[in-house]
Amino acid sequence: MFNKRLKSWAKVPEGIGIELDSADGIYRGHVLYKGTTPRSTKTISAKIFCIMPFGMHEKLTLYCSTQKTFAMISRIKTVIETTAFNIREGLKALKATDAAEITIALEKSICTEDFKKLPQLGRFILVKDSEICAIGIILQ
Repeated sequence: MFNKRLKSWAKVPEGIGIELDSADGIYRGHVLYKGTTPRSTKTISAKIFCIMPFGMHEKLTLYCSTQKTFAMISRIKTVIETTAFNIREGLKALKATDAAEITIALEKSICTEDFKKLPQLGRFILVKDSEICAIGIILQ
């Protein structure tokens, strides 16, 4: 609300700035909240849709809101091959157009929430070699 009358609240899609006495220890990707503390975790259960192929244990980058960290798929629970609607288990790699329920291991903790509770902290993208390889939502 630059150069506007000061307000004590904002609503979507307004952008706001917060003036702090000190910004020591505050960095891009940090989450400001009021009320219930968001979950901070290094492991995510998620449902994803694959845009390009990738496998377990490959180095990926996860972006969730303004947060960014390295990630890898530690478990592929279930895969739906959307071209034939086959449900598969025990796979070690995903193909483009697969939908899957997975577990993701993160290099550092990030704040997340179940997509149904707080969509802004419940959706993410996975990037491999500067290309988006999957989009996903976080499960409880």
